[in-house]
Amino acid sequence: SAGRAGRGGRNAGRGRGRGRAAARLDIGAGDRAAGSPAAALQQRPLRCARCSGSWEVGQHMQNLPRPEVFWCPVCKFKVMDPFNAVVEPEGVLHYAPSNDNGKLEFKLELPELRQWRRDNMCIQVRMVRVACTKLSHNWPHTLHFSINGGEIFSVLPPEEGHKRRDIPHDISGNLRHGRNVISVRMIDERPSEFVLGIVLTTPRGIPELQTQVGLCEVRAARERIRGILARQRRAGQAARVDEIVCLAPDTLKLRCPITMGRVEDPVRGKDCQHLQCFDLEAYLTSNRQMRAFNNRWVCPLCTYVLRPSDLVVDAYVRDVLAGTSSDIEEVVIDAEGAWSCPTLPAARERRPAAPSPSSDVDEVDLASPSPQRRPCRITSPASAPFMPSALAASPAKAAPAALAKAVPPVLGVGAANVI
Repeated sequence: SAGRAGRGGRNAGRGRGRGRAAARLDIGAGDRAAGSPAAALQQRPLRCARCSGSWEVGQHMQNLPRPEVFWCPVCKFKVMDPFNAVVEPEGVLHYAPSNDNGKLEFKLELPELRQWRRDNMCIQVRMVRVACTKLSHNWPHTLHFSINGGEIFSVLPPEEGHKRRDIPHDISGNLRHGRNVISVRMIDERPSEFVLGIVLTTPRGIPELQTQVGLCEVRAARERIRGILARQRRAGQAARVDEIVCLAPDTLKLRCPITMGRVEDPVRGKDCQHLQCFDLEAYLTSNRQMRAFNNRWVCPLCTYVLRPSDLVVDAYVRDVLAGTSSDIEEVVIDAEGAWSCPTLPAARERRPAAPSPSSDVDEVDLASPSPQRRPCRITSPASAPFMPSALAASPAKAAPAALAKAVPPVLGVGAANVI
């Protein structure tokens, strides 16, 4: 079937099923190296960590930082875009590595094209680098793609000072029922590093992607948290005094880092090492709205790449959310994995209000026929009202006169005596 590497190093697979398009891969012979052991290593095919199929990397072996996590191009085509999923099992219609001259030409049989269009399916062109460990779509420096003698699209170098955004290209409307002749011309420093794929895709909505998310039960989630906190304590104890150790806090934040609101459906990556979760629907929606195709699916709390199948709903965090009111933004987790709501110190909670800086005196109403004393509150200088502009003009000369007018006589004594 399409994408399956045969033994001996040479593949020629055909898609099976009713009218499926032929899918083939042409790679060189297997271990045919002659000479140094280093040359033999470069010619030895690599095993895909996802499908266990073999793929000859050849001269690009030296560009692989970690061969043990190698993914074959076919698996990259299938997993690349969850919103446009490759139809299984034979949705990879054709794939082929480029060569040193950067030219590809092949025939594509599409006997079911009309039915695919009625089923709202699309045919896309995708391209990846063999030696790139990141699951991303990559066009060469320049590419011209033609169908049946007519150019359909071209990829040009980015303008100076700009970065090009590489995305797959939909060619559904340019194909015809039956046989199609595909021609590709590319220019790049290493054109043989690229692999082109023609894939049949079907759209996936957010509700469908949510069904791909797994579940981490409460017990397993609690053990995970205990392990994270234990590793942090050991790292802090082993560090020297002059070392700086980055430790995650023992508080679990209940707000989503994407929406800044309370998390509704808490998810995280299966291998993420942080306590906080984020909201599932917010994560899927933000990735769907992101125009930079190769920047999608990055955890908002760490650097892990998380597609829907890499996520799990954290049942422990879900129970914490259910057991706290909506105004609680975080909880404290102890070494055993038990959580509690943070509280203010008791002294701070019972602290009385500070008394107002003022004092009470008696005021006599001299205008009254029978003067009576009544309490009067004189404000201290710290909270005194704003003085008239006469004080600000010349403090040395204007202050006595202004105060004489501003302060009324108290207890029958003149203002000058009060001052």
